[in-house]
Amino acid sequence: MPKSSRPDATTLEEPTVPVTATPGGALVAPPSADPDRIAQLAYERFLERGGLHGHDQEDWFEAEREVRRQAGDDVA
Repeated sequence: MPKSSRPDATTLEEPTVPVTATPGGALVAPPSADPDRIAQLAYERFLERGGLHGHDQEDWFEAEREVRRQAGDDVA
């Protein structure tokens, strides 16, 4: 059987900028969120928890909210 040219799901790379779901379900990237700063804050949260894995998305989204709040973009 010929090998498929479609990439295996395990070889797909994660997006470099996280997306957030809107109430209508659309996925959007935050307009002015600095992904490097978000990554730094998320990593700091990971370290504060003693390196406990399994909270990466929670850490990322909380860091994203903090960066957006600092930038004045977050209304909530």
